[in-house]
Amino acid sequence: MTNFKNETNKAYSQRQFKNRWDALKKEWKAWKKLKGEDNGLRWNTIKRTIDASNDW
Repeated sequence: MTNFKNETNKAYSQRQFKNRWDALKKEWKAWKKLKGEDNGLRWNTIKRTIDASNDW
């Protein structure tokens, strides 16, 4: 927390950091699930979007 404050000049409490960490963890899990190959979706590296088949 001290290093973050020194680098960004913003002070957050430990609870605020934990809340943000938990929210980011949920988003990351959802992202990994969307990017997975087994669900019919795939990541298009050229367009930087998620592609789905017409059947999906």
